[in-house]
Amino acid sequence: MSNELAIRKEKGDVNLTEHEAISIALQSPLVSAVKEEKVFDVLHAGITMAFKKNNTVLPPTDDITYLITGILVFLRRNKIKIHIDEIEIAFYNGIHHKYGKYFGLSEISFCFFITEYLKDSDREKPILLLAPSPEKPKEPSIDDQFLTAKHLAMWCYVRFLKDPKKEIFELPPVYDFLFKIRVIHITQKEIDDLLTNAGTIVHNRLISSKSGADKIQRVNINAKISECLEKKYSYGPIVTEAKKQYMLSLFQGYSMDKIDNVGFGDMIDNNKKYFINAES
Repeated sequence: MSNELAIRKEKGDVNLTEHEAISIALQSPLVSAVKEEKVFDVLHAGITMAFKKNNTVLPPTDDITYLITGILVFLRRNKIKIHIDEIEIAFYNGIHHKYGKYFGLSEISFCFFITEYLKDSDREKPILLLAPSPEKPKEPSIDDQFLTAKHLAMWCYVRFLKDPKKEIFELPPVYDFLFKIRVIHITQKEIDDLLTNAGTIVHNRLISSKSGADKIQRVNINAKISECLEKKYSYGPIVTEAKKQYMLSLFQGYSMDKIDNVGFGDMIDNNKKYFINAES
């Protein structure tokens, strides 16, 4: 991070506009001129920020490393000309939907944020001390939205096929996408059973997390347990867990039926009309 930007952030400069931040960030070196270890650290910081801003649990270290490696390959292979301090701005804008919809915090999404940021008119002519006027978010076309969601779904299935026991954090948005295009067919009883099972998993997980926790942490955990018991199946983590469990079961079924990633992609393409109808 450039000295000026770091100093102003440290002082809590809440009046730092996007144009100012970009102008300062443009003074930092290009990613191509920075050692890979430094780029790795900047990507790690940006990804951590994105998950925290989204109130999403940070993935395990191995998954973050896998994610960063994919973004590094994207930057190097495509010779992306972005300054090192612009990465955090791109991620921040992306998770706040400045570039339209995205499906989960995945490698595809972070690369999409960078690509869209580089085309952003606010970057082309950064103006110091001038707050950007409100603009309507740049909405990607329906075809682009569908393709992004499809790629995420196929990427998750490939990861499942490689290691069915490995955690895949992007499964809930994939469930939403497949449900929207009617690839998923689920009865009310199945939904009730999923939520019941997910409620047990989340509750037990919270109970287990109290082991070794300090006093303040235990207070926070107890508050989450109370919220879990009070809201029951409208509690966000339970709904998320239910979607994840369903997707794992669905992928397991596809795997047993010898459906490869190409076949899965064909299933999605065959139902594209439902996505178009829903978004129109």
